Amino acid sequence: MKNALIDLQPVTIENWYACTQLKVKPEQLALFPAPVVYWIAESKYVSDFELRLPENCTNR
Repeated sequence: MKNALIDLQPVTIENWYACTQLKVKPEQLALFPAPVVYWIAESKYVSDFELRLPENCTNR
C-alpha cells in the first residue's frame, strides 16, 4: 500500500458538500457506523464534541 498524505482542513462553505461524500472503509464501519454528515454536524454544533472510540475497540 502506498503511503497517503492526509491534509486535515476545516469544513467550510466551499468544501462542505465534498466532505459529506466521504466514506469510511468497510472495516471501519464498526467504529463509524453513522454517515460522515452526522459527525460533521456534531463537531460543528455540539460544544463538548470529542471523538471517542468504543471501549471494546482493539484498533487503538
